[in-house]
Amino acid sequence: MFNFAVSRESLLSGFQWFFFIFCNTVVVPPTLLSAFQLPQSSLLTLTQYAFLATALACFAQVFCGHRRAIMEGPGGLWWGTILTITLGEASRGTPINDIATSLAVGIALSGVLTMLIGFSGLGHRLARLFTPSVMVLFMLMLGAQLTTIFFKGMLGLPFGIADP
Repeated sequence: MFNFAVSRESLLSGFQWFFFIFCNTVVVPPTLLSAFQLPQSSLLTLTQYAFLATALACFAQVFCGHRRAIMEGPGGLWWGTILTITLGEASRGTPINDIATSLAVGIALSGVLTMLIGFSGLGHRLARLFTPSVMVLFMLMLGAQLTTIFFKGMLGLPFGIADP
């Protein structure tokens, strides 16, 4: 049913992706813990959920998906955006439930839009817009934006959420 050829190159590539995904996944729970001022006891639960969701996404991608080396798990762009929006709105006094509802609707709509782009075949036309220079600039800007979030989360520094 599944035909997997294991070569030295694919084995090394697999380990490289394992460590990349591991490092990207392990940094998320402490950052969320610090950003949302969660109790220390929830760190283990958040870490378990992050690794479980990442593992399920990886297995689904390997056995049912495209089988390409694409980051599975908490995407830096998504959770960086969610943290930025949440912290900004919380500092303005917006209740966390309203923020969560708005984000959930936005994520659901973006999922529907992504499926429409995929089913319509528009993805190939959009891919022409993302030249190597555009991707370099995007990655540079993303890294610059997420660096402060990473360091604050890893060092346990406050994010500035206003108390309700």
